Amino acid sequence: MGITTYENNVVTEEVTKSFSDFSAAATSKSVDIITLDPKSGVLSIEVVIENTMGGLSGCDCIINFGGDGTNFLEYINTSSFNEDPNKTVRDFITNPFLTDSTSSIIYSADMQSQGIGVWAVTKSARYTRDALAGAGTQSSAVIFNGWDGSNYMNASEEWDGTSWADGGSTSAAKSQLAGCGTQTAALAFGGYNSGGYRNESEEYNGASWSGGGNLNTARLGLGGVGTLSSALSFGGHTGSISSVTEEYNGASWIASGGMNVARYYLSGCGIQSAAMATGGSTGSASASTELYNGATWSVGATLNLAISSHAGTGTVSAALRFGGNTLTTEKFDGLTWIMGSDRNVSSWNAAGFGSNTLAMISSGYRSGGYINDSEQYNEGSAQNLNGLTSGSLTFKVKYIKYYS
Repeated sequence: MGITTYENNVVTEEVTKSFSDFSAAATSKSVDIITLDPKSGVLSIEVVIENTMGGLSGCDCIINFGGDGTNFLEYINTSSFNEDPNKTVRDFITNPFLTDSTSSIIYSADMQSQGIGVWAVTKSARYTRDALAGAGTQSSAVIFNGWDGSNYMNASEEWDGTSWADGGSTSAAKSQLAGCGTQTAALAFGGYNSGGYRNESEEYNGASWSGGGNLNTARLGLGGVGTLSSALSFGGHTGSISSVTEEYNGASWIASGGMNVARYYLSGCGIQSAAMATGGSTGSASASTELYNGATWSVGATLNLAISSHAGTGTVSAALRFGGNTLTTEKFDGLTWIMGSDRNVSSWNAAGFGSNTLAMISSGYRSGGYINDSEQYNEGSAQNLNGLTSGSLTFKVKYIKYYS
């Protein structure tokens, strides 16, 4: 049932649809709300949510509302799912693509449950430092290099899931470098020390470091992802902000397609042929992301917060952004970034490693000095929506278009 009004060659239509039946054991549910015809002349859409529904225990719920599977107007995240009644999602957002569409677009609401991620403090690293790098998993990792406030460092530390121990020292003491790989097959590259911008790479075998191929472009504050034999470096600062991308084959670095936006103090995740770059500084903190397909970069989904000097883990379709001068965390599901659980300790220029559901961060800098604090992120499983209490979630959609 809808309400239609006409005034000054503009028609306003209201449509109401509800979620109410969650008896099925599933982690998601969709409902079609409106269908817009080709070249419908829609100017804007307003969505109001009315909620009388209880929450899932120990599980996040998200709702997206939008059309054609990609052009979502809004992504809503709530841990309790007890939003205030009459929540306005978007007020009259212009959507030019609707007027140029060659086929009908079905706008639907999709509710999905997700596991809740929680940060917990774990054992501190042995050395206080920032601008270091790391590689590995939440249960087996290595962190290396950095700056302790007085000296460039070459120390490495290994994490076995419960405690830190000294590892082999790198040949070059430096900071603001990138790293990737695993605890027993790690790669350190780029950075900065008293000799200037660095281009050397070093390879770690779990006991000692040895020389690898040199980057073609020496730089600091670069991003890095991949493995010891198949790595990717991108962005950084060479004296000016850089968009340079290089691929490593285990022996040498080869130039590849440059980023669309030059940036440094960025982070990334993924592998050499499918990588994501997030945030960074372009002169000021950025919220933009880019996706790499093994040859070129394309624009990705925008972060909720502009950020730099942070960390990231995961893949191009399931990522985690954390660290930087904030306690916040963001989660990416392949479509949109949503806010996650806050960390306990704020730090930037820290080492981050792991996956999107099992991540870890260590050391860094915060107001007051260099730290060696470590935290772990653990995300539980999504729960079935039939755990929702009785009630409904009603979407009241109003859209405006020209008529003749």
